[in-house]
Amino acid sequence: MVAQLRELVEKRKTDLPEGAELTAVNDYSVILKERLGILETNAFFGLILVVLMLLLFIGWRNAVFAALGIPVAFMATFWFMSVGGYTLSGVSLFGLILVVGIVVDDAIVVIENTYRHIEAGASPKVAAIRGAEEVGWPVVAASLTTICAFGPLMFMSGTAGQFMRVVPIMAILVLIASLFEVFVILPAHVSEWGKARVQAGRSRLENLRTRSPNTFALSAYITGFFAAFGLFFHFIRNRYIRILKITIRHRYAFVGSVFFIGLIACVGAFLVLDRELFPGEDFPQFYVKAEMPPSYGMQETTAIIAQFEEAAKTLPSNEVAAIVSNIGLHTPTSGMMEGVTYGSNFGEIIVELTPKRERARGVDDIIAELRTKTTGISGIEELNFITQEGGPPSGADVEVKVKGPRFDQLTGLADTLKASLMEMDGVYDIRDDFRTGKSELRIYLKPEKAHQYGLTTFQVAQTVRTAIEGAKATTYREADEAIDVIVKYEEDTLTNFAELNNLLIATPMGAIVPLKDVADIIEEKGYADIRRFDGERAITVYASVDRTKTTPFDATQALIRKFADVESLYPGYQLDFRGLFDEIVESFSELWKLFIVGLLLIYVVLGAQFKSFIQPIIIMLAVPFGMIGAMVGLLLANATLSMVAMFGIVALSGIVVNDSIVLIDFINKFRERGYNKWYAILKGGYVRLRPIVLTSMTTIIGLLPMAIGLGGKSPIWMPMAYTIIFGLSLATTMTLFVMPALYAITTDIRGLVLKNPEERFRTVSDEDLLGAAVPADD
Repeated sequence: MVAQLRELVEKRKTDLPEGAELTAVNDYSVILKERLGILETNAFFGLILVVLMLLLFIGWRNAVFAALGIPVAFMATFWFMSVGGYTLSGVSLFGLILVVGIVVDDAIVVIENTYRHIEAGASPKVAAIRGAEEVGWPVVAASLTTICAFGPLMFMSGTAGQFMRVVPIMAILVLIASLFEVFVILPAHVSEWGKARVQAGRSRLENLRTRSPNTFALSAYITGFFAAFGLFFHFIRNRYIRILKITIRHRYAFVGSVFFIGLIACVGAFLVLDRELFPGEDFPQFYVKAEMPPSYGMQETTAIIAQFEEAAKTLPSNEVAAIVSNIGLHTPTSGMMEGVTYGSNFGEIIVELTPKRERARGVDDIIAELRTKTTGISGIEELNFITQEGGPPSGADVEVKVKGPRFDQLTGLADTLKASLMEMDGVYDIRDDFRTGKSELRIYLKPEKAHQYGLTTFQVAQTVRTAIEGAKATTYREADEAIDVIVKYEEDTLTNFAELNNLLIATPMGAIVPLKDVADIIEEKGYADIRRFDGERAITVYASVDRTKTTPFDATQALIRKFADVESLYPGYQLDFRGLFDEIVESFSELWKLFIVGLLLIYVVLGAQFKSFIQPIIIMLAVPFGMIGAMVGLLLANATLSMVAMFGIVALSGIVVNDSIVLIDFINKFRERGYNKWYAILKGGYVRLRPIVLTSMTTIIGLLPMAIGLGGKSPIWMPMAYTIIFGLSLATTMTLFVMPALYAITTDIRGLVLKNPEERFRTVSDEDLLGAAVPADD
């Protein structure tokens, strides 16, 4: 569409007068290209860091096998997108970045387990079969839990839900494609191209040393580095087992302390964090809306708007791309059920700025300078500077609808609201949508006099209307033409107040009385328009908020507390708090419901995997650890609890349980082999330490460029990166130490409750399953 518009502009340039030019206003393709470029750079650096992490932990050959899943999964996802009609937007690209690290998690678990068998001396083919078979169901369960967490987010309603819906869709498509790659393509790669470990004999570098000493030296350094890292990780693993023995020994005190400290930290961070719908982003455009007195015509309004244009032209040329003026209207800016406001006393200018990278100042600084330059312009009743923000369309920062039957009371209550907002620090551009019209004559009937003459309001109104506008008396027909005959006063009569007072009214009793005897005529201001909300007359009060001083959520909450008794003080009148506050409350409430649905689905998957009611609960305790880390991470990063961050927390619930699934599964397998619970716990932790650390690190490393702004910052998506990085970091640490302790605690409880707690771990023999063999009859 953008390309077609550009082509049309190029064609029209030839038709312009000499010296004229076309300016590209609202060139969103430039903005889109800039934002997509940032996300693409984040994705590129994330991929590079993930591959380097794989090289460091599992060697170059296994790293290649694991990393092959990324292009395979992405190509399959792009195919699904083309079939489903999805485009590669900023939201869908973020969905891909989100799962860059997750998509290799399944491959890491399988390849690491296969690599462990190769180290034990198995051939690549045997190792591929055994490695995939041992972790097959845990890997499927881990992917299903992540899908269960993302799945409910697709049903998020509202504008915010539609904006974010692509993220869970992209994540689910990538995970499904990743499972196919892990169980179909990866084992074939390992069995065909993998190499068995050489236990003894001549070094593989010996021939290289003879042929090329320099290359041998470089290879020796690289090999030595990986060997040193292997020894370092072996040291870390031994230290981990020592600490794990201590935590298991004092498991009750350790688990209780962790939960107590975590609960305090999570609740404290939740209460301290500011809330908003979407984080603000520097959008290169702002509006200057001016409202003049109702008596102003188009000519006077144009003269005032021209002064604003001249002031805007004095801004630095490297900051302003274009300036557009509109006379006689105010265009909608929020996109949320706001229409165009018309009137000869309305005017606005739209200032289009250059891209952010081409200017040194932000939008707020430019607006502050323009405010200063326009303070001397007179004849303005109301002036507002309105900025645009990234993300989906949303309501005003503060929006309160005053509802009731009469406008005099509504305007008084609206003025009280505006006075309260003016007292708040950081609240500015306070306005309402109530507009007075031009002067009009209103006729108020005298009840006693009208009753005396037998006149009703309808009869008087009909007489006045007939006198001014006329009434159809008959229709004159000539041939095929019909002409209406209108009876009314002459055009040069009823032109002043006195003549209208002397207008004669016929009474039902046949008398003729002047209008002034039965009614009072008063000149008053009219209404430009009458707005209604929920079937009632309403005046909406708006305000903008400086987020460096307060937030829309806090400002609205302060109003709610101050006007809590408004219905008792003003019977029949209500305040309806809308805008960002209402959207935040509704969106967060719906997200919590979807979060609970996701947890129930995860529990069902884990219950089917472990055939237990208790062990899924142990595994799902990683979810609150992830929430604690996410809340503390947002607090440390000085971020807000936004819709994007909440999406990250809900999605995190499916990610953090993956490590626990494989860990608990291996502990169960060791117990099924006959080992006691202590050996099984320690052995399971020892064997699964490397894949647990590696899978978590790849997800964290994949999102790290976005979190720190490597290649460009994206304020909208950074909070989700914070939540997953900090949440997954804490959840992984707790998985390594708290999960084994919780496993030991549940084993203690089983020993107290059940007569034979080890029964579920007993290996069932063929005789127990099928019965003893009986000789066939001759």
